[in-house]
Amino acid sequence: MRGVRMLLEITKPELILEEQNIISTIIVFGGAKINDELFELLTLHQTGMKSKIPIILFGKRYWENLINFEFLADFGLISENDLKIFDYVNTASEVWEIVKSSKESKN
Repeated sequence: MRGVRMLLEITKPELILEEQNIISTIIVFGGAKINDELFELLTLHQTGMKSKIPIILFGKRYWENLINFEFLADFGLISENDLKIFDYVNTASEVWEIVKSSKESKN
């Protein structure tokens, strides 16, 4: 059965073991380890080395204040398409809708 991975404070071995069964990645606010994992995941998506599973950033206000992705795109450091790699959400129902629609589109 495929599952949803939530990045809390997990280690690399856990990421590797779960990688084959993931249908979505939900990232909640956290410390430097979470940010490191987020940027690694985004880089893998940008370079095409990672399947296109949804990356869901839980807590829109937190993430927009922490990392201004729009500024990075305006400054030319990332492309406008990179802004489509992830979604911001604030509720569990928003998470579920993204996961459900992603799963349906793959079937």
